[in-house]
Amino acid sequence: MTKTFTFTDRDLQILTNFSEICPHIEFRKGRRQATTETNRSLVAFYDFDTEIKNEFCIYDLPEFLNLIDLFENPKITLNENKLLLKEDKLKIVYPTSETNIIIKPNYPIVDKTIKNFNEKDNDIEFDLTADDIKEIYRLNRKIKRPDIAIENDEGNIALKLFARNEYANSTTLTHILNQKTNHSFKLRFLFHRFKFLISDYKVEIQKSGSSGIVKLSSKEIPLTYWFALEEDSIFDSNESEVKNNA
Repeated sequence: MTKTFTFTDRDLQILTNFSEICPHIEFRKGRRQATTETNRSLVAFYDFDTEIKNEFCIYDLPEFLNLIDLFENPKITLNENKLLLKEDKLKIVYPTSETNIIIKPNYPIVDKTIKNFNEKDNDIEFDLTADDIKEIYRLNRKIKRPDIAIENDEGNIALKLFARNEYANSTTLTHILNQKTNHSFKLRFLFHRFKFLISDYKVEIQKSGSSGIVKLSSKEIPLTYWFALEEDSIFDSNESEVKNNA
């Protein structure tokens, strides 16, 4: 049975973001699709405009997106283990991949983690704007740092780029958010997990086991990122409610 569909511009923008997280993708039936890092420490979900009728996998998502970019708006037809991309005089036949060689979320574990998260109160909440994210990307382009921390900087929530394995006087870069807190915390994660689409987000953080879990929910589109903090993260003993500095 053949199934034909097209991706919207927004879908393709999300797929480009997903390809930066993982070069593979498993398309599941429905609109909600997901990707994950190789070590599954970061998972992203998005509710696509396009509904997928039959499951299939792409091994090299960046290559697949480059092929789509050769068209204006191609129709894509799934026929058994091949995809036909066609528009006007150009057509491309692209093989799908076996699911057992694709890196994909461990859905039973992810679903359990999300369920537990939703049943608990957040330890920390704050807003992260599109301008904040652009600034972090700008800083890291100038002086690349492998680590990033969310912490209290003189009563303000701040994002700090640093290198934990270098000598103590190595350069750090701090971006201060327009949000206040009375609590002390240092929540650390690897910068390579900072692969967020430019958008305004609500950030929710909970302590979990020896580290913590962060949820970023876009305020503009149905896009959510989940990722784990490093085990040396420090939470305040009190519940940390962060308020916007209006």
